Amino acid sequence: MAKVKISGLYRDDLVMPGETLLEFIEERGMTQSELAIRLSLSEKHISEIINGKSPISIETANKLEHVFGLSASFWNNLEKNYRERVAEIEALEAISQNEVELVNLIPFKELIKMKLVKCDNPQDKKSLVLRLRDFFRVANLSAIPTLYNEALALRQTKVSYDVYAVATWIRMCDLLCNREINNQFNRNELKEKLQIIKSLLNLKDINKAIHILTCILESCGIIFKVVPSFPKAPVQGMVRYVNGKLILCMTIRNKYADIFWFSLFHEIGHLIYDDIKKLFIDFNALDNEQERHANNFAANALISVSQFNQIKDAILTEAFIRQKANELGLFPGIIVGRLQHEGLLLPTQYNQLRLKYEWAE
Repeated sequence: MAKVKISGLYRDDLVMPGETLLEFIEERGMTQSELAIRLSLSEKHISEIINGKSPISIETANKLEHVFGLSASFWNNLEKNYRERVAEIEALEAISQNEVELVNLIPFKELIKMKLVKCDNPQDKKSLVLRLRDFFRVANLSAIPTLYNEALALRQTKVSYDVYAVATWIRMCDLLCNREINNQFNRNELKEKLQIIKSLLNLKDINKAIHILTCILESCGIIFKVVPSFPKAPVQGMVRYVNGKLILCMTIRNKYADIFWFSLFHEIGHLIYDDIKKLFIDFNALDNEQERHANNFAANALISVSQFNQIKDAILTEAFIRQKANELGLFPGIIVGRLQHEGLLLPTQYNQLRLKYEWAE
């Protein structure tokens, strides 16, 4: 069998507690027979400790304290650390090739870059398996689909996605939003803040807008975070409770600012109208009653029905769109995006009016 290496150390490189004990015996010119007498143990048992066949028990550690003048905790920690390293190597040896191959379905490079997973050598896939088990809090990576498919099954979509990529995205959101919040979710407070939230889309500095938005939502009892998107996880946003805290996460997957703001109000629509005890994770092209409800809320929150009726019946020139956007306190891309979605403009028409956001490295 090939040697298994972990954190730069092979099993054969591990120093057994018995080797340390033997050094102390030899330094003091003591024989194993004499030590056995001093510890009231058999010579066979001393030999087994030295050769790694028996551990240093808590009782033996207490006796060693009297003999060598080193605290029992020294011997206990020596044994504990050794057993932990052995257990980790044995865990590595037990990892199946099937689980190793699952690593390739997980965007681990992004997790390492974000320091959510610590791995000195990503090429060592077995060590990476252990770190990813820690990340997902599972004993085997094969458990991930079972854990997440039940929730994802509620969000029917025609868009292709990979459960491992989406599960990674959800877990990342949970960790990035893992902080204390003083307020409980207040739906009425959120309703009252809608116009203030809408006014933020006109701020030229999106980072400033997100900072203010984070503060506003926190005052309503919501932890808000804009997070990276992953390949094969076509997620726009998510709302869910994690450890009793309500989180709202967004991506800028499609880059267009109008899609970001529409998606934000879509998630807010879920918070205002839906049963948020469930997981609401919104993919591109979701189509069910709850999603249509949230879509209508977002569309009307940005441009009311009466306002949109005035727009769609007009001659849709660039000049008109700019003028109408100015009147409504919107940037033109909001109107263009809505018109494209309604089929009143071609998907590429007036895209020069649509602002784009880029993820800062």
